[in-house]
Amino acid sequence: MKRILVTGSAGFLGKKVVLDLLKNNFYVIGLDIKESKIIHPHFEEVISDIRNFHVEAEIHTIIHLASVMNPPKEMSDGEIESIEMDGLKNLLNIFKINKAKKFIFASSGAAYGYTKRNLSPLKETDYVLGSIYFPYSKHKAEAEKMITETLSSNEFTIFRPGTILGDGMRGPVYDYFKKKMVVGVLRYDSPFCFIHTSDVVAAITQATQKENLYGIFNLAGDGALKLKECCKILQNKHIALPKVALRAGIHLLKKFRMTQYHPYQVDFMCYRPVLNNDKLKKNFTGLPSKSSEEVFREFCETELTIKE
Repeated sequence: MKRILVTGSAGFLGKKVVLDLLKNNFYVIGLDIKESKIIHPHFEEVISDIRNFHVEAEIHTIIHLASVMNPPKEMSDGEIESIEMDGLKNLLNIFKINKAKKFIFASSGAAYGYTKRNLSPLKETDYVLGSIYFPYSKHKAEAEKMITETLSSNEFTIFRPGTILGDGMRGPVYDYFKKKMVVGVLRYDSPFCFIHTSDVVAAITQATQKENLYGIFNLAGDGALKLKECCKILQNKHIALPKVALRAGIHLLKKFRMTQYHPYQVDFMCYRPVLNNDKLKKNFTGLPSKSSEEVFREFCETELTIKE
């Protein structure tokens, strides 16, 4: 029975990945700073900071899902970077020491950064720029670079998911669409590229099962939804403000500590990455199972209240 190390095993996605691996007859070691409450004869849980974790048991595959996406207010930028980058260094060291076979990393479409380049669908061969204004994006790009420079091409699989929705997923996008009035940027389509949670889990499990499945893969449903289209499905009000006015408004609110957003984040609304999924469909069985529109409609029906 292959032993799989999964970081972030107590997280929303981590739990689903662990349960799917157990269903497929893997022995799983879960690593997190909190309990997952998963009970299974083939599951071993370790509560530890990723930077201090050590393992002596033989590991076949490391699946790195742990990430600091929504850090607590008291956590400094330096601490976040240490968790992300020093934690990854430790995992790569464990990989080498244990002579593991595969390193699977959950990156993000955010690793591409937020520029005018994103107006066209991005392929895996496009360079990951990251964003110095968005630590999550910056760290994902830096992490990919560290992995590809440390490991050989037949040792890693990197996934770049679009916006993940489904099965109780919560986060900034949920909060965004929960509002009665959704704000966009005038003259920018602001497309969303969605992927269902179950498809992300299935991709990770297939990459674990298939010995020769290596490389970098975008994870996205077919197509993309413009913000106006999302609001139409939701039957929510949509207001588009000029880019300059939106930046000025956020700057004023930020000055009086009335918002957690920053003026530079307006670019995130203008240039969301739209991901080409041709490589995913060519190499994975049955993926994606849902288009971006199907994922969003299911999300609205099960997670949000649509006005009658």
